[in-house]
Amino acid sequence: MGDHSTNSSRGTSESYHHGNLRQSLLQAALKIVESKGLEGFTLREAARVAQVSHNAPYRHFSSRADLLVKLAIEGQQLLLKQLKVQTIPKRSPEKRILALGTAYMEFAVTQTGYYRVMFSRDVMANRTEALETAQDATYDFLIAELKVGEDAGLLKGNAVERHTLAGWSLLHGAAMLVLDGHFDDTEIVAHRNPEQLARIVLETLLSGMSAERTPTRSN
Repeated sequence: MGDHSTNSSRGTSESYHHGNLRQSLLQAALKIVESKGLEGFTLREAARVAQVSHNAPYRHFSSRADLLVKLAIEGQQLLLKQLKVQTIPKRSPEKRILALGTAYMEFAVTQTGYYRVMFSRDVMANRTEALETAQDATYDFLIAELKVGEDAGLLKGNAVERHTLAGWSLLHGAAMLVLDGHFDDTEIVAHRNPEQLARIVLETLLSGMSAERTPTRSN
């Protein structure tokens, strides 16, 4: 009777861990990246944090890079969801663009583990079709939102891809400078206010992309 009870308990525990193993390892990886950076992440360390055997990760991930790519896909999906939630309810094109930048910056400074993994060399060197699909979905959404601004006359016409490249580059650059602590002595960054950060970047950018701005002629 006692042996039967022990075996039943052990079976339930193993089933529990097996059923949640994949997500447990992904969450463990996030914690490691947030605290130690990508350099501190290994499958063995993820297993230790998830409190499973060091061989357990190989049930779901073929390698360290495979786990990071899966994490990047999850991060891209979360970012896109956040962009849509914050942007679509806004009516004016300018408010939509500012909401887009705010949502992006907020994701970067609050989901630092995902953000660092998504744009890491480890992930970019091992891109899969699924990851490219997730990345393309985010890019296509950014294109569509800036096209709204272009169609409304807020932005210069026939330059939506250039605007997307410039906007994403500035937001990403600002986000990485914040995450790496380069602006820690400034009041805005010290308070980690995504809306203020995004507004500074985007208002400066919009003044350059504005349809009313007269291009500077070169000699």
